[in-house]
Amino acid sequence: MENILKNRRREEILNIINNENIGKQDQLVFKLRRRGINVTQATLSRDLREMHIIRKPSGNKQYRYIRITQEDVGKRCQNVFKDAVIRIFVQDYFISVKTMNGMAAAVGELIDRLDDKRIAGTVASNNNVLVLCRSNEYAKHVFKELNDLRL
Repeated sequence: MENILKNRRREEILNIINNENIGKQDQLVFKLRRRGINVTQATLSRDLREMHIIRKPSGNKQYRYIRITQEDVGKRCQNVFKDAVIRIFVQDYFISVKTMNGMAAAVGELIDRLDDKRIAGTVASNNNVLVLCRSNEYAKHVFKELNDLRL
């Protein structure tokens, strides 16, 4: 029964944010209650987070809730990678990714999230990520793919 209520609540949340300019949680709580769905602020916050719904500026100092997709996340990650990486080079099993100061941890996390089986692991400093590949051949291929992300 709880899953049915949760699914209905989430359907209504999507319905509301897709059809109305809602930018505050209290507005969303009010709209849900008018539709017969009682929800606490904590539950709504968790729903929004789990549903990948964020507040986005919509002009005139206003915000609007939107749902981000995996494609949106991928584009954002690629943009971070493009903006942060200065140069990449490969030697043997290793790929060195030189980044802007303070960006190596974020770039290393992006590389780790690729979940590429050719990569054994990454180590990040302040401005460099060392990528350890499982073979020289893998390193060459991963290097090319990472370098292509910059273009």
